[in-house]
Amino acid sequence: RVRICGFVEEMEKLLLDSDLMICRGSPNTLYEAVMMNIPLIITGPLLEQERGNWQLIRQHDLGLICQRPKELGGLINELLVDDAALWRRIAQSQRRYRRFGSAQRLAEYLAALADSVKKIK
Repeated sequence: RVRICGFVEEMEKLLLDSDLMICRGSPNTLYEAVMMNIPLIITGPLLEQERGNWQLIRQHDLGLICQRPKELGGLINELLVDDAALWRRIAQSQRRYRRFGSAQRLAEYLAALADSVKKIK
């Protein structure tokens, strides 16, 4: 079953119902999928700031890159052969890569930075 979506507001709910995400190289979408542990196929960058995401995906084995639409079916099949060995390997790589608590660490960093600025004044 395939669901094609444009902009969505409840990405987490969509990903909870998904086994695979096929998307462009948007950093937000990419990290949503990784954090939810959904293997993905990136169809290519649309904007200049998305180009580096291909290297990130390859370097950390977070998903697959589809450079031409004709390749998509073959990539999906690759994910499923050998009892979904590639799909499982990517999911495992995502679990190693993802980090929880980023918002908390950022808030703590900003609070410490604000405290240090107060002390300077």
